[in-house]
Parts: sequence; structure tokens; C-alpha cells
Amino acid sequence: MVKKSILSSLLIVLTFFVMVGCSGNNKEQEDKKVVEDFLRRYYSQLLFTPDEWVKVKTSVEQMTSDSDFKNIEFVSEFDDLLTETCLVRMGKNRLIPNFAMENPEIKMAELEDIEYLVLEEGKYKISYTLKLEEKNEEKKIANIIEVSVISINEKRLIDSIFGDFLWE
Repeated sequence: MVKKSILSSLLIVLTFFVMVGCSGNNKEQEDKKVVEDFLRRYYSQLLFTPDEWVKVKTSVEQMTSDSDFKNIEFVSEFDDLLTETCLVRMGKNRLIPNFAMENPEIKMAELEDIEYLVLEEGKYKISYTLKLEEKNEEKKIANIIEVSVISINEKRLIDSIFGDFLWE
């Protein structure tokens, strides 16, 4: 009887550690997906057509307050990736949308070699290469950013981003 209770206790403890270990790895996988989705959406601005830029610029010009930028179609695509604080910060810093990315010569923009260094739970140093095709020439640009990801209503969202988004 004593052996069964000891064995049961050991199984419960072991199950607990396995579940805790797996849930941490799950968060990391969710964080990576959120970060990669963000980077792909962010750099998609490089591929906007002239008509898409006109639409975005018109929307920005019609804003009556800084909070109106969230109603811009392109900006609203980040609602499921960034916290409200991060989205507002990127809007005020004119990173979303980023008019400097308007370049009709760019025909392709892809992310390569994405690497994650875990700094602490939910904080990462991310290095990646942005591969561009411009005027029939291919170029690669290395980038490093730091990202903080948090949970809000059981959803992983980027709360802060530090670093430059280089593309030229």
C-alpha cells in the first residue's frame, strides 16, 4: 500500500514537470509564429502597389486624431499580433504604415535565416535576413531586433520591439 502511494505521488510530480516543461516550449513556438507573422506583414509594405500607397496615404491624411490610425485597413492587420501599446507606438513613430518603404522597383521581399535567442521568458533577440529583388538585382540585408511577447486573454502578442527595420 505504501509503495502504491509513493509511486502515485512520483507519477503526479513527474506529470506536473512534464506539463510545465511542455507549456513553456509551446509559448516559445507561439511567440515565434507571432514574430514571423509580424515581420512578414511589416515588410509586405515594400510590395504595395502605387494604388495601395495612395489608399493608405489618403486614409492617413483623413485622420482627425492619432487614434484614428487604427482604422486604416493595413494597420488593422496588426491587431492580432501587437498589443494596443505597441501598435500605438509604431503608429506614432510612423513605422506602420511606413511611407519610406514606398518603392515600386522592389518586386520581391522575403525573410530568411530567422534565428531566435531567448533572453528570458517572452523576450528574444531575433536576427534575420531580408532578401529583396530590386531592378532585377537581388540583395540581402541583415537585421537584429529585440522583441517582448506577452499574454493577453490567453493570446500571445508583441508588446515591444527595439531595433531598426532595415530594407535599404
